Amino acid sequence: MEHVGSTAVPGLIAKPIIDLDAVLGSPADLPEAIRMLRSLGYVHEGDLGIKGREAFLWPPGEVRHHLYVLVEGATELRRHIAFRDALRRNPALREGYAQLKRALAAEFPCDRKSYTEGKSAFIAAALDASSKLPSGEAAPVTNPVSNHYENLLGPIYSWMIGDVEAATARADAELEAVGLPLNGAGTAIDLGAGFGMHSLPLARRGYEVIAIDNYQPLLAELRSHATSLPIRTVVADLLDFKSHVSQPVDIILCMGDTLTQLVDVASVEALFDAAAAALVRGGVFALTFRDYVSAELLGDARFILVRSDENRILTCFLEYSNAGVRVHDVLHERVSGQWHLRLSSYPKLRLSPEWVVSGLISRGFTVRREAGLGGMVRVIARR
Repeated sequence: MEHVGSTAVPGLIAKPIIDLDAVLGSPADLPEAIRMLRSLGYVHEGDLGIKGREAFLWPPGEVRHHLYVLVEGATELRRHIAFRDALRRNPALREGYAQLKRALAAEFPCDRKSYTEGKSAFIAAALDASSKLPSGEAAPVTNPVSNHYENLLGPIYSWMIGDVEAATARADAELEAVGLPLNGAGTAIDLGAGFGMHSLPLARRGYEVIAIDNYQPLLAELRSHATSLPIRTVVADLLDFKSHVSQPVDIILCMGDTLTQLVDVASVEALFDAAAAALVRGGVFALTFRDYVSAELLGDARFILVRSDENRILTCFLEYSNAGVRVHDVLHERVSGQWHLRLSSYPKLRLSPEWVVSGLISRGFTVRREAGLGGMVRVIARR
């Protein structure tokens, strides 16, 4: 017998339901195991769509629990044990999983299927990281979005956006819509600042700007545009922004589709917590993001031409799952008269606007939701 699931991990939040794996020595033992468990009152439910794992409903009157019968060496048994052991030895992984479970429980209180599917990407990433490490070593947290920027999107990002002055003018109009004054004062943080589309107009409005991004070449481009504007660039993960400020701030921006590029729902929750703690009373947390929940693109509509010219064609393809959407970027480039193909992809979260608004209200924000630029959702939260 193997005790698996969240109740098998000391210190991890869990529902009061124990998960047990009964391990057989041979597939030939399965019929007898089913017969014996039925004689004890268990109800055989089949594999429930997971090959190699037989599920059983607990007997009437017994303490609620989940029982699975698997053969020694089965893939699902190895997954159960590997994930349990990774959580036991890695406190950071354990806390991240706990935050994800809380968020999913709040979002899907009566939908076990969606709750379970919402954990799948986290579990797969943890198992993948653990499989590449020596025994006993804790898995580091990696960000596939950073890899995508390094591999493909970062070097062409400014080209993709187009004219910098036109882009910053659009961003300035968005700051006006958010309600930021033309003659502002105080400190503003721009999360996912890139080449400075929002940082530059923020600084021109009088704010001292801390521009944070994890792709250094784009921040270098921002510095070249900033000249003498009061902008400090920081290469860092967005969730670490509080370590780069010494006092409460007045404005926090998370614009573009940056919010959906966080690793998981737990990271979104952590960002909301950090923003609530970092802002002065009356401070503004402004976000924009794409709603991948309400209107899922279907068929050929999932192929989107982003931009093209005589030497480049950038197309993206959206692949939907219950928990997120994977963006596949397809770049054709002409070099010395020859066309070359480059491919890369990264995951985005499917965040419903209602969930975002509710999460901010629960943290003490007064929230306004409206349509943003380019089909995005804009949320303005005031502390």
